Amino acid sequence: MEKQCKVTQLTWEEFKSKLLNTSFLMGLGEGDLKHLEESEGTKFVILEATTSDTTERRFETVNNVIYKEIKNLELSPTSSWKVLFLIFYPESSPILMTDINYIKTFLGKFPPNLELKWDMATNDIDVCKVICCLRI
Repeated sequence: MEKQCKVTQLTWEEFKSKLLNTSFLMGLGEGDLKHLEESEGTKFVILEATTSDTTERRFETVNNVIYKEIKNLELSPTSSWKVLFLIFYPESSPILMTDINYIKTFLGKFPPNLELKWDMATNDIDVCKVICCLRI
């Protein structure tokens, strides 16, 4: 049985709070937010997808839902897009190479010349989550 995946659109302030209150593995932080705020673009689209699925296909599930939502918005991808892509996984279910492959496949769907930054962090609950912030 496939587990449900919930998608929520976040405001800039909600996203900013989540990013600044998380300790990311590769150090994404305030400087990255400032760069994104000051970059070209007229609006933000910020989508958060969560699932209680902690199986091998967990990130395929959330990535497919995020991609579907982005396609439904009928946005025209351009090289001026900036993307922050945040990955959260439970401490009890560490990220695996299969997860990285699903993430790589998802990110490969974006135009090759956009600016992309990403990072990962653990959750203290059994939920897998992806937040995709587009500056367009």
